[in-house]
Amino acid sequence: MPYLVSSSIRSGARFAAIAGAIAWQCASAAAGETRVNARYDVTLAGMEIGKAALVVDINATNYTAAASGKITGVAQFVTEGKGSAGARGLLTKEKPQPGSFAMTASGDDKQIAIQFGFERGAVKGLQVSPTPQPRPDRIEVTEIHRRNVLDPMSAALFVVPGTGEVTGPDACKRVVPIFDGVSRYDLSFEFLRQETVAAKGFAGTAVVCAVGFRAVAGHRLGRKDIEYMENNKDMAVWLVPAAGSRVLVPFKVSVSTKVGTCVIEAKSFATQYAETRPAAVPAQGPTQGNAAR
Repeated sequence: MPYLVSSSIRSGARFAAIAGAIAWQCASAAAGETRVNARYDVTLAGMEIGKAALVVDINATNYTAAASGKITGVAQFVTEGKGSAGARGLLTKEKPQPGSFAMTASGDDKQIAIQFGFERGAVKGLQVSPTPQPRPDRIEVTEIHRRNVLDPMSAALFVVPGTGEVTGPDACKRVVPIFDGVSRYDLSFEFLRQETVAAKGFAGTAVVCAVGFRAVAGHRLGRKDIEYMENNKDMAVWLVPAAGSRVLVPFKVSVSTKVGTCVIEAKSFATQYAETRPAAVPAQGPTQGNAAR
């Protein structure tokens, strides 16, 4: 039972953190800064098993994203765990350019730490502790698997190009290649519907996307949990706009597991946009010395 609970939490937390790809377009001619501060409840089969938080800062050229979570409720009697992750990078009009990623997680007397950077779109300086043990049935992660990918946190946000409806079908049309430091996998998204959602500090329309999972490398052949996730047709993410932008962030995630549905849903959701303009430069008059002449 402890394994099933912790496995469900990890699966749900992964989908909360990697719900898509991010890029940026300015919402106006003036530069601006957007902040999202969200708090989530995590439930499994209707019972609380965890809490999570997400903070995102974006502007015309940069982004930072940070998430944290811990096991709570009835689950803490059979297992324990907490973790955090963060990333930063540059933003273009089409896609992010990740700069760095780091995460730590601990539970049941086990700890893992991962960090890496990016150079010209490729993962550089990868550090994983403890080092994964080599196994003959594990699909090797090669150099090509670490190119043109997003880290999990940089993949937590979506951009909807153009000027159309931000929560329309176009928001979901994408396949996101992700490398988390150990595994390489793809997440695919398809439009399901629009839905009204509400939490403390927010009420509005969400776009609901079906989620598909495909393992690429880093996993062991024949693993039943991988097969289950690849065949899982009951995974979805609810996305809502970050204020003042065409960027979407996760509001809710639902993942079917063998022991019930894991749901991560915002209970408070604050998003603010602050327009910033260059300070006015005072007109320069004659200096005191010149005026005396």
